Amino acid sequence: MWTIPQALMLLAAQAASLPPVSVQTQSGRRLDLAAWRGHPVVVVFWATWCEPCRQELAALERISAHPDVKHRVLAIAIDAQGWKTVLPFIREQGHTLPAALLTPAVARAFRLPPSQITVPQTLFFDRLGRLAARYGEMLPRERLAGLIESLTSLEDERKASDRETLSQGASDERAGRAGIRQAQ
Repeated sequence: MWTIPQALMLLAAQAASLPPVSVQTQSGRRLDLAAWRGHPVVVVFWATWCEPCRQELAALERISAHPDVKHRVLAIAIDAQGWKTVLPFIREQGHTLPAALLTPAVARAFRLPPSQITVPQTLFFDRLGRLAARYGEMLPRERLAGLIESLTSLEDERKASDRETLSQGASDERAGRAGIRQAQ
């Protein structure tokens, strides 16, 4: 259990934005998190031995299975045995979400000392890569879905606002050209 000062230190050290780190996924491919800019992103630190982590991963898997998903998820395993333990678990559970291992480079990128990472720990980033929320406990499926939906809704609202601004700008430009033609 964390004391309040420890928790505040961890929060202060927490990455304020989605780091542009590259990780190796369970398929052996490199995944560059910078490529996910423009999408809400969920990063969950987990372990195969952690029952709450297992439940949260299963919930994220179900939420992310829909074809119209706009968010991205990365599951970072902290298991000391690495892929030797993680790969059989992923296969057994049928997980398809990208998974990576906690390496010193990943810990540095997220500004988290490996010895201070609790699991599950879930980070939510908006489409601009800004940290929107952080939870150091298991989140039930409904709560996960709600948080992801709020990030996605915020993204949709911003896109609509951007389109409206662009549309208004185009209308203003057309009106300005028409005014110039009338003045001539």
